[in-house]
Amino acid sequence: MVEHDAAGDASSWVRAFLDRRRSVRGTARLYAPNVSAVSGSGDDRGAQLDVCVDESKMRLLDAATGKPVARQPEWTRKPFLQAAAMGRGDDGGWRIRLFRHAKLPDERAKGCLR
Repeated sequence: MVEHDAAGDASSWVRAFLDRRRSVRGTARLYAPNVSAVSGSGDDRGAQLDVCVDESKMRLLDAATGKPVARQPEWTRKPFLQAAAMGRGDDGGWRIRLFRHAKLPDERAKGCLR
């Protein structure tokens, strides 16, 4: 589940696809997960999960026709690092509160090269 800033970020991402009449098809590969930080204690505990994302098998489509757009965006070509800052909700379940990412050549994303 997402909340706080992460909910707004996810909503904006989806809205951008809808506004441009775009959709995506394919498979995103997630690999090299790593809990890179843990903070707080007890019920106030938080963590950051880093994961590499490869969207090279994804295609950006025209939503009306279902056909790939002529110029595929750069995000379909290179892996990147996605970080999710998380905290516990009132029910004890983990919630994603903030998304961040790093693209190559950023040092943090270099671990995503294979």
